[in-house]
Amino acid sequence: MRESGRQSVCETEERDKSVSLTVPYKWLFTRCAAAIHHGGSGTTAAALLAGIPQFYWAERMFWLGVAPEPLKRTHLLPEESDEKIAANFLSRAIHDALSPEIKERAVEVSKRISLEVGYS
Repeated sequence: MRESGRQSVCETEERDKSVSLTVPYKWLFTRCAAAIHHGGSGTTAAALLAGIPQFYWAERMFWLGVAPEPLKRTHLLPEESDEKIAANFLSRAIHDALSPEIKERAVEVSKRISLEVGYS
């Protein structure tokens, strides 16, 4: 399988601007503190191989110790449409994902899967 890249959003130095471009996950994820993604198997594997915390396949990733406790849909889409509530839940989850314990576990999983035959 050749490295084809995927659609990604990269944050610039200016917090209110971002750019969308195609970059290979193998390159991108090694430069990220954490990944928030759609949960496809390729993206999940790339994030695991990079040894970074991630937000998808929530229950499984939490069980592996490479992600914070899963968010509920109601955390991100509160009925009263208070965006601050959703922002606070997401902010707390990102903070938890960047904890030393989760990062250490993500690196351990990365080392294990990088030894598997068939994944490059």
